[in-house]
Amino acid sequence: MKNIQYKFKLFITLGLLLSLTIIWVYFQYFFDLLGECNKQLTEQVASLEKNYVAEEFLLGCGATSDFATQINLKNQKTGNEQMILSLKGDHTQSCEVEWSSETALQVRCTDAIALVYQKRNDFESVNIIYEGVDK
Repeated sequence: MKNIQYKFKLFITLGLLLSLTIIWVYFQYFFDLLGECNKQLTEQVASLEKNYVAEEFLLGCGATSDFATQINLKNQKTGNEQMILSLKGDHTQSCEVEWSSETALQVRCTDAIALVYQKRNDFESVNIIYEGVDK
């Protein structure tokens, strides 16, 4: 009799664990309740020979955190990618990227930027020139 009760309790416990795991996975992937950030592509500019692409994103991580503007560079041949600029707040309307050559990228921001989280001056063979971005 004890053996049957033990198996029944084990069966119920495993069933509950499996149910909770399924519910967690469902909410994780479909409702984003675990606080992952929303990453919205706002601009994409390919280099002159299409070897690199600069992408501007607006990151939103929920009501308790500010937006962030992020610019990434990606090597189209190798797939290597690097964040070159991260700014506090939404600067997607005031910042633009422009290629002056295959290895020179200009980033211009026309509004006052409160905080620069990260700023890189190069990526692989690409030199990055900033206007209006202080750090």
